[in-house]
Amino acid sequence: MPQAPRHRPGARTTAALLAAVAAAATLTLSAPHASAAARGAAALSVTTPANPHPQLISGNETLIKVAGRTADLRRARITENGRDITSAFARQPDGSLLGLATALRPGTGIVTATAGRRLSASVRIKDHSINGPVFSGPQQEPYYCETTAFGLAAAARPTCSAPTVTS
Repeated sequence: MPQAPRHRPGARTTAALLAAVAAAATLTLSAPHASAAARGAAALSVTTPANPHPQLISGNETLIKVAGRTADLRRARITENGRDITSAFARQPDGSLLGLATALRPGTGIVTATAGRRLSASVRIKDHSINGPVFSGPQQEPYYCETTAFGLAAAARPTCSAPTVTS
């Protein structure tokens, strides 16, 4: 009876190829971070911390966080569609800046942080009506509004909009 081979032909080649691909992917994914740190390059980031999906904002305001090196943040200028909103931001314990962008208009807008001539970052915000829809489609009609049954203020017709309450 013939004896089965212990190793399949090409198994070592396949294993070596997989190891090489994994190593290349690791280097590729970590290289930008390592090279930026090695160069001492500064970077800014602009995010919407209350909603990690800036394309799904509803209403006319959202929190904006600007992070980066403290020296860069000291001279940061923040704009929303070109309008300076820097005064709405306050330094946080972690060194970042946090502010409320108000007066957002329905549609797409851009919040940009700049520090000097070369350093800038932006976030594109898609602001939807506070009445919706954000991602589903038109509201069904007729729509029976029962906000008072759930302890909310009476709503305005025809959109069934109850006043916003935060606690």
